[in-house]
Amino acid sequence: MQLLITGGSGLLGANTAKFFSKDNKLNVKVESRRNFVQLRKEIPFCSFVKFKWNSKNNNKSKIKKNDIIVHFAGLNSNECEKNILEARNFNVYETEKLFDNAIKAGVEKFIFIST
Repeated sequence: MQLLITGGSGLLGANTAKFFSKDNKLNVKVESRRNFVQLRKEIPFCSFVKFKWNSKNNNKSKIKKNDIIVHFAGLNSNECEKNILEARNFNVYETEKLFDNAIKAGVEKFIFIST
């Protein structure tokens, strides 16, 4: 079973990845917009993937059947206040596309947490 965590460079995403990477039965894959070199130091037992947000298929090929997706990715509140349209596009529409593609791929669970 694979756990795919989006928003892995955020506090919640990184700590969730650290916690679950200790379980040998789970393959933890982390998506982040941040530099993977730094993340590998912080979360050593995970693999990493880059998503192409704002793409039509919203990373459909990176989502596998039986994945558990924990979706933490989103713009932070400061970015949202500065650019409302970008915030709506990323936090709402990109989440919808990711969820739709997760259903099509047959993921086991899709968990979405946002502040």
